[in-house]
Amino acid sequence: MATSSQINGLFICNKSEGVSSAGFLNSIKRILKLTEPIGHGGTLDPFAEGLLIVGIGRQYTRALEYYLKGADKTYEATIILGAGSTTYDRTGIISHMPGTKTYTKEEIKNAIKEIKARPEQMPPPVSAKKIGGIPAYRLVRQGKPFQLRPQQAALREYEIRSVETVENLTKLEIKLRVSSGFYIRSFAHDLGELLGTDGYVEYLVRAEIGFFKLPEALSLQDLQGDIELVYRSKGTVQDVGFRAFAKSLADQMHIHGHARNTKEGVEIIGQGTVARLSEFLEQIKKGPKGAVVEVWQDYFRKIAEKKEGFEIIKKEE
Repeated sequence: MATSSQINGLFICNKSEGVSSAGFLNSIKRILKLTEPIGHGGTLDPFAEGLLIVGIGRQYTRALEYYLKGADKTYEATIILGAGSTTYDRTGIISHMPGTKTYTKEEIKNAIKEIKARPEQMPPPVSAKKIGGIPAYRLVRQGKPFQLRPQQAALREYEIRSVETVENLTKLEIKLRVSSGFYIRSFAHDLGELLGTDGYVEYLVRAEIGFFKLPEALSLQDLQGDIELVYRSKGTVQDVGFRAFAKSLADQMHIHGHARNTKEGVEIIGQGTVARLSEFLEQIKKGPKGAVVEVWQDYFRKIAEKKEGFEIIKKEE
C-alpha cells in the first residue's frame, strides 16, 4: 500500500446505509492507511445511501467546493404519508396520525406543486445545520432550545414512480432533482402537512451530484482493488507528445487504459490500484516538456470497462 503522501485525489464513493458520513471517511482512512486530510461534500444521513464525493489531501478537500458548489442533486426516495417521525425519517420515533386517509396520485401531485413553487425550505430539526457553530442534532440531544430559519432551496423536477396503500398508510416512491441545501426529509414532512397529515422518509438514495452518477461510485471494497482514474486537461496539451508521455508512464507503472485528444484538450483514463494511480496522476499533472495545462479535472471512480494494456487512441472525440 502507498504511503499517505502518495494518495491524493477526488473519489466518487458509494456510502452504504447504517453508517454516518464521518464514519465512512474513517473506514477509508483505515483501508488506505491515510494521514492526509480527508473530507466530503454534502453529508448523507446514516440511514441514507448513495453518492458521497470524498477529497483526500489538502488540495482536494479544498477542491470539493469547486466541484460541488451549486450542483443539483438527484435522490430516489420512499416516503410514508399518514405517519410522522421525530427525525422526519425511519430512525426516529414513529407516530401514526389519527383518522388518517390514503392519498391519490393527483392529490400528491397538487401538494408537490405547491412545494415546487416555494423559494425556501425549513431544515429538519435533527440535521447537521449549524446554529452558532453547533450542529442542530447535537442541540436536540442536549435538550437545548434553538430556532431554525428557512433557507434558499428548490425542488427542480420530480417523477412519481408509484403510489400504493400499505396498512392504511400511503407509500410514495419518488425521484427528485433538487438544488443544493434541499432536505428530502423536510420535503416528506411538508408534503404530509399539505395533505393534512404527516410524512417521513423510509428509504433514501442519492443517485446524482452534478455530473457524477451512482453507477460510477466506489464502495469500500472497490478501494482495495483496481479502480479508474479520469483525467482531462485543457491548454497547450495537443501536439506536444502528451499522449505518448502518458503511455510511457503507464507502461512503466503497469497502468491500463487509454489517452486521446478531445475537442477541448486531452483525456486520460487509467486503471490500477489506488496507490499506483495516485502516483501516476502526480506525474501526469506535470505533463511533458512544452505542455501548458491551463485547466484540468481529475477524479477516481469505479471501473466502467476493464482495459488491457495502455492505448493511444488516434481518433479525436
